[in-house]
Amino acid sequence: MGIGKNIRYLRLKNGLTQKQLGEKCGMADSAIRRYELEKANPKIETLQKIANALNVSIIDLDSRSDFTEAHLRHELQTLRKKELNELNQIPNDEWFGKEWHEIHQKYETQKKEIQKKLDNLPQAQKEKDEKLFLTGPGKRIKKLREKKGMSQQTLASLTDIPLSLIRKYEDQQRTPTDEHIFQLAKVFHVPTIDISLFSVERTVSSIEEDIMYNKLITTYNFLNKEGQKKVLEQIEMISKIPDYLENED
Repeated sequence: MGIGKNIRYLRLKNGLTQKQLGEKCGMADSAIRRYELEKANPKIETLQKIANALNVSIIDLDSRSDFTEAHLRHELQTLRKKELNELNQIPNDEWFGKEWHEIHQKYETQKKEIQKKLDNLPQAQKEKDEKLFLTGPGKRIKKLREKKGMSQQTLASLTDIPLSLIRKYEDQQRTPTDEHIFQLAKVFHVPTIDISLFSVERTVSSIEEDIMYNKLITTYNFLNKEGQKKVLEQIEMISKIPDYLENED
């Protein structure tokens, strides 16, 4: 199907009128109508808005070959966020069970399709985009830290971010949280976008770490004061066991 037919099919599947979809995208319903009738071809930025409104990947709407690396990496980041949001709805005792793997596989299939497009980009485009975006927030953090002449230990002290996390960020094993991006940008004296512009593909293990961290915070906030006190006592006790600590050497 063409772009217009894809938009119409997914709009109806979501139970939306052209007017409702237009409102969700911040555009007139007449524009949606033109796109669906294929009297106009949406720009990639416009297509991204429509994809977000329909809760689908931009690739589900368009298979065009002129996506830039920036657009494709942005789509990967969007898919990761959607995946995490869905996975966080799963009860604690069902983590990594059948439903978890079904959701992960659904997004993994979409991400592989986008990654394939990234791999097929012309080498000249890859080199141009690499100069502009580097390869991810971890590399940008490392470059900014070295530019300031800081060690990882110094950066950890100035930002109150654990040294182990600084290392994981720079090794691109974890994606920095919004709060940490703000702290890093403040120390480096740069806009947050200089760090968080676009993220590279993360491993399954890093996604699992993010899920466990979010579940820990959610569960902690659900407890009363006495329960929270008990949790902190247990964490403090476990933190004294060498086998459970990150290597800070």
